[in-house]
Amino acid sequence: LAMRVPASVLTSRGCPTGCSFCVGYRMTGRKGRFRDPLRVVDEIEAARHLGFEEVCIDDDLFTRNRRHVTAICDEILRRGLKLKLYIFARVDTVDEALLRKLREAGCAMICFGLESGNQRILDLANKRATVERARRAVELSKAAGISPLGSFILGLPGETRETMDETVAFAQSLGIPHGFHLLSPFP
Repeated sequence: LAMRVPASVLTSRGCPTGCSFCVGYRMTGRKGRFRDPLRVVDEIEAARHLGFEEVCIDDDLFTRNRRHVTAICDEILRRGLKLKLYIFARVDTVDEALLRKLREAGCAMICFGLESGNQRILDLANKRATVERARRAVELSKAAGISPLGSFILGLPGETRETMDETVAFAQSLGIPHGFHLLSPFP
C-alpha cells in the first residue's frame, strides 16, 4: 500500500463564497476553474494502480458545481473504480440526490466547514449558511452513508464565551467527529 495515506487530487480551483475568515481566495481566486472530469479520473485511476485505496479531493469546495461533481462520479462508476473518496463541501451545496451519487462513487467522508453553532457569528463571518442547514446537511450525509466531519472556528468576530459554549454544544449535538480551530488573523 502507498504508506496508508490518501492520494490527493485537485479537480478545481477557486471559491466564490467570500467568508470573512478565509484567505484561500488569495491563492486560488474566486472564479471557478474546473479540470476535465476524464483527466481527473485518469489521475484517480493512476493513484489506484499505485496502491492508493483512498483519495482526498482537496478542492476548497468540491461540491460547488453539480455538473462537474456528477461527471466525475459517473466516470468513476463507468470505470468500476473501487476506492474511498474524502471531500470538502459547504452545507448549502449538498442535497439527497448529490450525496447519493457521491456515495455510489465511493465517497466515504465529507468535511463541512460549519464554523459556528451561533447564527449571529455565522452572519458576521459572511458564511451565508444557517445552523439549521448545517444540521440538515449532516443528517442527509449520514442517511446517504457518508460520514460527516465538522470543522469549527473559535474566535470569529463577535465571539463571546457564550457563543463559544453554544458552538461546542452544537458540535456535540450533531453526534459526528469534529474539530476546533482558533482564528488566526493574517496581515
